Amino acid sequence: MISEDISIATAQASGSGASTNAAGKSPACLMLVQQLLSFLGHDPGPPDGILGSATREALRAFQRQRGLPVSGALTDDVMACFESVRMISAVMAMTTPLPLQKAGGTQARLSAALDAFQNEDFETARTIWIDLAGKDNAEAQHRLGIMYDCGRGMERNPERAAAWYRRAAKQDHARAQTNLGAMYARGEGVRKDYGTAFDLMQRAASQGVTRAQHNLGMMYAGGNGAPMNYVQAYMWFTLAAEKGNDEARKARNALGALMSLSQIVEAKRLAWEWRAFRTTPPEP
Repeated sequence: MISEDISIATAQASGSGASTNAAGKSPACLMLVQQLLSFLGHDPGPPDGILGSATREALRAFQRQRGLPVSGALTDDVMACFESVRMISAVMAMTTPLPLQKAGGTQARLSAALDAFQNEDFETARTIWIDLAGKDNAEAQHRLGIMYDCGRGMERNPERAAAWYRRAAKQDHARAQTNLGAMYARGEGVRKDYGTAFDLMQRAASQGVTRAQHNLGMMYAGGNGAPMNYVQAYMWFTLAAEKGNDEARKARNALGALMSLSQIVEAKRLAWEWRAFRTTPPEP
């Protein structure tokens, strides 16, 4: 496990007379350090286990950030700092060093935060997402909305959930639009407003979000936020059902019993046109 490796490396550095540079550090230990530096937003170059110029510059940046003597060397203080910041759990879920390096600093941190969240290390996930959300990263803002919406790792707070969803939705984040639209439809965390809910669902559905397509179909079928329109409802149910949404499939079949054959044909034609002429990849 990576957490064990870094603990062992720290013990070796402090207890075996290793010098304050890379002497005594194994290539595996250096590779781990390079992964951690990349995860923390520095650029040590490829994780090759070699203390080259790029890694030394990344170490200097890390040392400046942490208030350590700036030497570019892999000192005991640096190793102890890696241990104390407890970022290891977020890195443990990374499968190999190369995907982490290729993904880039921001994407690697988003992935690490999501892995931490799924492993119920909520403090690590929240810390990373808060930092990235403050830099206007829409995915991090959306994830914070989920934490407040579901009460995972913190007390549930629909108002704060809606606020984070809104920030991401303004950047056209489709899943945040879906979640915020659902809150407006329920009147939870925000004032109930079917018109706003409909607008958000429509924007998310147009990006291919299956749940938004199902919800938009429900709004058209019930006349919530827009005039009742069975053809449009059937079309959106069809698109969602084709991507495996069983609720949409059931709703489409039930609605079809209330429609004329010509209406169903028109709805299917609209669904075909939507698939044929969309230019962006679907959201999950």
